[in-house]
Amino acid sequence: MAAPGWIDLLVWMNEPTTSTFLYNLLIFTVSIIVLAKASHIVIKNAVKIAKITRLGELVIGFILLSVATTFPELAVSFSAIVSGNVGISMGNILGSCVTNLCLIMAIPAIMSPISIERGTFEKLPTVLFLSSMIPLLLLTVQHAEKYVGFALVSAFAFFALYSVKKKISLKVISREPVDVLKRIMLPFEFYKSLAFMIFGIAIVLLSSNFVVESASNISSSIGIAGSVLGATIIALGTSLPELSVSLTAIHTRHRNLGIGNIIGSCLTNMTLVLGIILLFSPATVNISIFSTLLIFVIATTMISWYFFTTGRTLDRREGIILIFIYIVFIISTFGVQITII
Repeated sequence: MAAPGWIDLLVWMNEPTTSTFLYNLLIFTVSIIVLAKASHIVIKNAVKIAKITRLGELVIGFILLSVATTFPELAVSFSAIVSGNVGISMGNILGSCVTNLCLIMAIPAIMSPISIERGTFEKLPTVLFLSSMIPLLLLTVQHAEKYVGFALVSAFAFFALYSVKKKISLKVISREPVDVLKRIMLPFEFYKSLAFMIFGIAIVLLSSNFVVESASNISSSIGIAGSVLGATIIALGTSLPELSVSLTAIHTRHRNLGIGNIIGSCLTNMTLVLGIILLFSPATVNISIFSTLLIFVIATTMISWYFFTTGRTLDRREGIILIFIYIVFIISTFGVQITII
């Protein structure tokens, strides 16, 4: 009785459309895993370079880590926009912000309450508030032309200057005292870390092309909009570096580093990454198509801001609330099939 079922399954798998779908699904899965691993290599060696050069003691260390953890989003989104897949690009950027603030930030909070201490990261809630203003302004723009991209890149420059003024740094990754032998080996360690970081960047760029191409083929074959795929599965894959940094920060009792990285990455996504994409987009992007995603970005940033400004902490209960919002986001995103016109 079971034989016909197996025969039907084999026939289904051997159909041209099915075999093509399974092939693209395999390429997509492998590419996401490689992308996440390569991104981890980039971040790991960027932190090592920050330690060796003492950038970790300066504001630039905070900027460096924020940019490093958003590099996967930039690589995937840039590959998508160049190949004409605007939906995947915009979906990935906006979906990554929601994923970071709801899922990636909630997991550490559920494991161990996170508090914003006075001093190093005291101004981060303000950064989070500014992050919510950007998508709110974008909702008022019907079509995002290149001047909008320039404005967003300028906003990132303002964010960097704000970090300098408010002294938002990464003292938790500052260089520890070293003995004479380790001091001699520092130049070797620097070039070694630099070489691994460049290697990781190259793999991220290569794997991002495979992610975009396979995701585009999957969305076409099963009828799911590219923006939906970009905002959910691809966004989760490109947000894994932030999760890795956050969990490592908790393990080393540097919880503020993890939360600071998530907040910094969110603003970097909404300014530098989105700005670059709009600047290099061959066509004007219709922002109104992505209104659902923008509303979720505004909601999650404002809710996170409220949690930190009222209690200056993110506990297990609030982490569960963020997880629930993320589930609603996934259901809503798949429920609303955003179609690129």
